[in-house]
Amino acid sequence: MSSSEYDYDRESEKREECKQKSKKRRNYFNNDWQQTYSWLLKGKEEGTAKCIACNSEFSIANGGVYDVKKHMKTGKHIKQVENSARTPNILSFFNSTSTATSTKNNYRTAAAEACFAYHTVQHAHSYNSANCSNSLFSVIFPDSKIAQTFSCGRTKLTKVVTNVLAKESRKLIIQDLSGNHPFSLATDASNKGNIKMFPLVVRYFKKDVGVQTKLLNFFDSSSETSKIIANCLIEKLKEANLNPQNVISYCADNASVNFGKNQSVFVELQKFNSELIDVGCLCHVLNNSIKNASNCLKFDLECIIMKTYNTFCSHSKRKQELLEFYDFCDVEYSELLRHVPTRWLSLVPAIDRLYKNFEPIKSYFLSMSSCPALLHDFFTNDLAEAYLGLVSNIGTLIQNVILKLEGEGPIIIEIYDLLSNLRNSLKSKLEQKYYGMIAHQAMQKCDDFNEVNLFKKRAEAFISKIVDYVEQRFDFTQNRFEILKIFKLETMPTFEKILELLQKFPIKNINTDILFEEYVILKQKFPSLENLSFEQKWVTFLNTCQVPNFEKIVNFVFALAHSNAMSERMFSLMFQAWRKDRNRLSLKTIEAEIMVKHNYGKTCKDFYNYVLENEKLLKTITLWWFLRFKFEFPPHFSSIAILFGFVGDLPCIFLTLWV
Repeated sequence: MSSSEYDYDRESEKREECKQKSKKRRNYFNNDWQQTYSWLLKGKEEGTAKCIACNSEFSIANGGVYDVKKHMKTGKHIKQVENSARTPNILSFFNSTSTATSTKNNYRTAAAEACFAYHTVQHAHSYNSANCSNSLFSVIFPDSKIAQTFSCGRTKLTKVVTNVLAKESRKLIIQDLSGNHPFSLATDASNKGNIKMFPLVVRYFKKDVGVQTKLLNFFDSSSETSKIIANCLIEKLKEANLNPQNVISYCADNASVNFGKNQSVFVELQKFNSELIDVGCLCHVLNNSIKNASNCLKFDLECIIMKTYNTFCSHSKRKQELLEFYDFCDVEYSELLRHVPTRWLSLVPAIDRLYKNFEPIKSYFLSMSSCPALLHDFFTNDLAEAYLGLVSNIGTLIQNVILKLEGEGPIIIEIYDLLSNLRNSLKSKLEQKYYGMIAHQAMQKCDDFNEVNLFKKRAEAFISKIVDYVEQRFDFTQNRFEILKIFKLETMPTFEKILELLQKFPIKNINTDILFEEYVILKQKFPSLENLSFEQKWVTFLNTCQVPNFEKIVNFVFALAHSNAMSERMFSLMFQAWRKDRNRLSLKTIEAEIMVKHNYGKTCKDFYNYVLENEKLLKTITLWWFLRFKFEFPPHFSSIAILFGFVGDLPCIFLTLWV
């Protein structure tokens, strides 16, 4: 053996001896340490330990318990322990669900939280106030178990509204329109600051309830071209898994962007359904008729109403001076009403209020040293009251029709009779030269016969202009909606009329032979339906008899839109919710609020009972909201969880294992 080989063996023996000695001195994890240090666990390898507070492993091979104490003094460990102390245990957010009683209490708490969110939306309360209410209820109701477990601050309330209640309302709409259920589509555009908003409103018939008008989406778009609007509508329908071919009518205001012959939203939508029916807004037509006809009068009453109102609306001194004229004329004071040109129903009440206060207001303006020329000419005219009476009388007729058209029932059935009766009434006034009692009394008091004759000519032109305007925009000779009045069931319709309706409207998959058999059933049931409204007649008939062909016809006819008031109503809700003191609400929250407020349509008290009966909704609020938004699980987690239907103790078991 050479000397080099001998030296190598000696060094190997020395290294082996050192390893044996160090192995004897090596420290190992001691389970007794966990009694003192609750955050300590055994490491994956020998001679290591794991800290669950800061989620790290460290060596204890050399120092043993000294290494544990050394780790406990590190900055990272101290910081994590402090954070853990401030964070409550996840199970503290859940009550024990081991008994039926506790489950019932949990559901009642969830129902209270949902109803509180609904109440906040209904009355447009501040979401920040929920943080105060959240801690207040447990103090003012100390004997209530629900108040003690109630937990719905600003963040949770927002998520309950946007991700639970709004989504549930949208889901119910999609369920109602599943299959080939026909429905109408309506939209409009309105600005909120520099944001242009579009509601997507659907109208359909549900046989156990009646006509339904629901908000499916409320979206913003930077452009208002016909192609972009149509594409947005189709995109939203496809997102909801609704077939655009099931849209039977499109309703909007009468602007060219909606119903232009060559390029419009209606033309773009016809590419998806060639049999789509265009339904303009007759409320706009009637409102514009009286606005255009007012040009035939000697005075612009709209301008007079607004100038008179603006004179007193923000001047306390002028109002005090006006009160003296009320006392002098012995007239009880009442506030003048504001007229908004873009509102359909504000002109007639404002005119009636001005006529009621005519004498003191006339005296006030004529006593002014610098009365506006328009008001001076009006109040010095002997037939000023006659003009007010004329517009009030004709405007009341038109307003009554508009009020009817603003309803959400199946007004399409009455639409021909409504406009036909209005036209006949206006023509009768022309033939009889009757312009209202106020106008006739004013003409009898006037001694200037030339002025009276001029008034009669202007009144005749005023009424004729309204009739011509309506006739140009509503065809009374070949109107397809005339046949629909047979569905009022005032008298038993003939079967020939029903067949005529099928020829005028694209109602598909109707077996006329079976339809006749169903017609016989309707004839037998007709006497028992006489005391009901025509909508309830069909609801009762469809729910008590198996008549699939009649059901398809009614679904089609009652789903037809009749005015754009249902879209305009969404903007009213938007401006009520999006006030200056709530201007930080996001578009998503505003959309959810309008959907919740309009689609459910219940009082807060009724909504509480509705939620209590909806177990799936209660489960969503009690558990899956927490998992989704407290721990930022993926968006589809809630749906998967509900799909598998975790109930009872499983949520707590799952959370315990997860922690």
